[in-house]
Amino acid sequence: MIAKLKMSENDITNDITNDKDEEMSKNVIDEFIIQVDIAQEIINIASMLIQVGHFGYRMFEEKLQGTDNLKEYLKFLRIELDKW
Repeated sequence: MIAKLKMSENDITNDITNDKDEEMSKNVIDEFIIQVDIAQEIINIASMLIQVGHFGYRMFEEKLQGTDNLKEYLKFLRIELDKW
């Protein structure tokens, strides 16, 4: 004999809330991974600029927040490398 469990309204609400939390966590993790990938590309290009002797990159520090800012700075560095 298989017993069927009745789900209360509270159980259903908790399941929906947990699903939303899991989805939000996944989105945050995905965004973080994208930012880390972009930051690594920035490091690689900045290292190339330093190695080829670009005067503007002998010593530099850049503080960026947000995926869009990281992407814009990466574009800028690619242009700098192409020009040099």
